[in-house]
Amino acid sequence: MKKEIQIKSEKEKTDILKLCICESCPSYVDCGGQGKAKEKAFCMAFAGKSACITQEKGCLCEACPVKSKMNLRNIYFCTNGSEEQQNKKT
Repeated sequence: MKKEIQIKSEKEKTDILKLCICESCPSYVDCGGQGKAKEKAFCMAFAGKSACITQEKGCLCEACPVKSKMNLRNIYFCTNGSEEQQNKKT
């Protein structure tokens, strides 16, 4: 069964962003260097697929505390989209 991710408040969103390890991932690219907003928490619907990450150079999603906390099942959120987006593809 596909699970929809529900973020109930700005505090919950902030708490999730604090757990995020995207910036330490080998695939991570700081979009700020390309004149775009800095990105992270690609697994969440408020983020989703990156605007500038195009190459998969390794994935830390399996070890991410957000993935565990939210009981997510997918990986490579930066290139494949949020959990919700990937679930809609299957």
